[in-house]
Amino acid sequence: MTVKDAHAIQVNLAELEFPRVFSASVFFALFKAYGIPSISNLLVATGQLADDEKASKRAADTGILLVEAVIGNPKDPRTIDAIARINYLHSRYIKAGKISNDDMLYTLSLFALEPARWTDRWEWRKLTDMEKCAIGVFWKNLGDAMEIKYDPLSSFDLGWSDGLGWLAELSEWSLRYEEQSMIPVEANKILADSAIGIIMFNTPGFMRLFLKRTVSVLVGERLCKAMMLEPADAIFTSFIVGVGRARKFITRYLMLPRPSFMRESRYPKLANKLTGRYNTVKWTAHPWYAGKTFRNRWGDVGFATRFLGGAVPGDDNDKYHSQGYRINEIGPMPLESRFATKLSSTLATLHYVRLLHTATPGSDRTLILYAYKETPNARKNALFFINHGLHSAADFIFILNGETNLTLSIPTNQPNIRVIERGDTCFDMGAYGEVLNANDQALVKQHNKFILINASIRGPFMPTWSRECWTDAYLARITDTNKLVGITYNCKPARKEVHPHIQSMILATDSEGMRLLLPVLSGCPTSHMKAIYAEGNSTRAIWGGGYTVTAFMTAFASKEDYVKVCQHGDVLGAHSYYGMAVHPYETIFAKANRHYGQRELDLYSDWADQAGYSSYEVCGKTRDTLSPLGGWGRWKQAAARAIG
Repeated sequence: MTVKDAHAIQVNLAELEFPRVFSASVFFALFKAYGIPSISNLLVATGQLADDEKASKRAADTGILLVEAVIGNPKDPRTIDAIARINYLHSRYIKAGKISNDDMLYTLSLFALEPARWTDRWEWRKLTDMEKCAIGVFWKNLGDAMEIKYDPLSSFDLGWSDGLGWLAELSEWSLRYEEQSMIPVEANKILADSAIGIIMFNTPGFMRLFLKRTVSVLVGERLCKAMMLEPADAIFTSFIVGVGRARKFITRYLMLPRPSFMRESRYPKLANKLTGRYNTVKWTAHPWYAGKTFRNRWGDVGFATRFLGGAVPGDDNDKYHSQGYRINEIGPMPLESRFATKLSSTLATLHYVRLLHTATPGSDRTLILYAYKETPNARKNALFFINHGLHSAADFIFILNGETNLTLSIPTNQPNIRVIERGDTCFDMGAYGEVLNANDQALVKQHNKFILINASIRGPFMPTWSRECWTDAYLARITDTNKLVGITYNCKPARKEVHPHIQSMILATDSEGMRLLLPVLSGCPTSHMKAIYAEGNSTRAIWGGGYTVTAFMTAFASKEDYVKVCQHGDVLGAHSYYGMAVHPYETIFAKANRHYGQRELDLYSDWADQAGYSSYEVCGKTRDTLSPLGGWGRWKQAAARAIG
C-alpha cells in the first residue's frame, strides 16, 4: 500500500465514514498525551496555557498543523510546510533535551491508535484490517518525516512488512509506556483543566458538570487518575455507555450511508482571495483564524456564540486574526517572526526529498532556483516566467523572500515545481545559498546543472523562429573549461573594490562550478553593497578554480580576450551598451527594473502572451518531435489559418 493510498483511505474515514468520532478521538489523543509528566511539565513551563485565550490559541494552532499535515495531500506543499513547521517548533526543545524520542513516539502512537480505538468502541462498525493498515502506513511515514526513531519497537532491526504489523507493535509499546510513565502530577491536572475549559468555554453553565463527568468516562480510569479528575460514578458511566450503544444501533440499522456532499472537512481547500491566507472552517472557544463572513458573524453559529457571550470573527479589533493564517506563522507569538527570518533546513529537505522526486543522486536533472521579493515589477516578471518559462525538463524551486501571495499563481501541483517561503534576508545570493546548503547540500547532490534567477529580469524571450529551449541555450554554454554563464558582463564596476563580473540576475553553472560558487553563496549579505560584492566574488571564484566565464551579450564574443580589453561598466541602461540598450532576444532575459526600454519590453511581453508561447512545447523534446514553427501555440494556429 502506498502512502497516497493510505492517505486517501484515512481521509475518507475522517471526513465521510466517522467524522464525529475521528474528530473527538484526535482531540482526546492530544488530551491523553497530557497525562505523561515529561510532556505536561514542559507544556506548563512554556506559559502557553496561562489564560483562556493563550490556551485556545495553542489548541487552534495545534489543530491547524494536524489538519494540514494529516488531511492535506502528502505531496502538497502545504502539507510539507506543516510538517516542517511542526519539526521546527519541536527542534529547540529536542536539542535542549526537553523532549525525548519516547515522548515523540508516544504522542505519534496516540494519533495513530486512538481513532481506531474510539471507532471500535463508539461507532456502528469496527475498522477493517485494510483500514488499520492504511493508518499504520500513513503515520509511519509521517513519523519518518518528523525524524522519530522506532528503535523501541521489537521489530525495528528487521522492519515491518506492512502498516498493520507496525501499528500492532506500536500499540504494544504504547500501552507499556503508559503503564510506566502515566502517573499523577500537578502539571497533568493544570493541562486537563485547561483543555476541559476550552471544551466548555461557550457552553451554558448548567451543562458544564455533565460535560466534565462525561470526559471522565471517555478518557478511562488510568488517565482519570493521572490527571486527578473526579471519576464518574457507575450509574453515570452506564448512562453514557448506553447512549453510545443506542447511537451505534441507530446509525447501523436506521440511517443511510453519508453521501459525499455531506462530507465534514476541517481542511480549507482554497485561500482567502483577498488575503492569500487560509481561514479555519470551525473553531473552539475563541474564533482564531476564522473568516469574518456573514455566516460566522450572524448565522446560526455566530448567533449561538453571541447568545452565550462568546466572541465571533472580527470582534475585539480583529484580535483573532480573521484574515487567516500562513503555516509558517503558526505557533507561539515570539516564534512567528523568528521562523519568518530563518529557513529551516528541514523545510528544504522535506520539500525536495518528498516532492521533487524527479531527480535522484547523480541524475542529469537541472535545478532552477527563482528568487522573489514582492514588488509590482517583480510580480510582472514572475508571472511572465510562470507562464512562459516553466517546463517539465527541469526542477523549479521558487524562493519567496518576505510577505507575498505569489504561491497562489505557482502551479505547485506539478511534481517538479515547489515553493520555499523565507524571511526577507540575505538578498537573492544568500537565499540561494541557504536552500542549496540545506540537508547537507541534498539539492546540489541531486542535480548536475543549475540556473539561478532573480525577479529583476523578465523572460524568457525567444524569437518566433526558434526551436530551442531557453534552459538548453544557457546550459549549452557550460563546457569543460567554461563554468559560469550570464546575460551581461560588467568590465568596470562603479566601485573599485568590486571585481569585474558576470552580472548575477541569472547565472548558469554545473556541479564543478557550483562547488566553487557555494562558499560565496553561503554568506548572508546585509546590505545592497555587500550583495554586489558577492556578485563580483562569484566570477572571481570561477576564475580562481582555473575556469572561464561567458555572457550572452554579443559583444562578449567579439574578442577572445574581451574580459581584458573591454572598458565599459554596467551595460544595463538605455544607452549603456555601446550607445544602445541590450535587446531581449540577445540575452533571452531582460533587466526590467531600471526604467528604460519599458515600452519595448511591454510590447514583447504582450506579443509573447498573445502568441501563447510555452516552454512546455519545446523543452525536454527532441528535434524530431518539435513543430517546424517552434513552440508558439496560437502563432502557429494563426499562420495555419492564414495559409489556408
